[in-house]
Amino acid sequence: MFNLYYLSLDPPEITIRVIPEGHLIQDSDVTVSCIVNSRPEPSSIKWTNITDPDLQDLDCSHKNNTHCMLTLSDINILDSGTYQCQVDNGVRGSPVSLNKNIIVYG
Repeated sequence: MFNLYYLSLDPPEITIRVIPEGHLIQDSDVTVSCIVNSRPEPSSIKWTNITDPDLQDLDCSHKNNTHCMLTLSDINILDSGTYQCQVDNGVRGSPVSLNKNIIVYG
């Protein structure tokens, strides 16, 4: 009897969480998490502010193979925009990205 092992390869599925939820008030801190489910684990996870072309890749405050947390401290109205998490795991259909609109109220 043969045991066959099939390796399932799946492009990344992304979930974005914002803490705190709701209205983001100027001078507060916010954490935006990119949570990834994929097989194999991603080779890269990165954040970009696609609203501001002067901002390239943003540094994650905490990163491992399944998530990347972006912490924005003392936010202000200029931090408002569209943030994009991009994930690549080398599987066909990858890289995958998901956008999150962040609005800061004064």
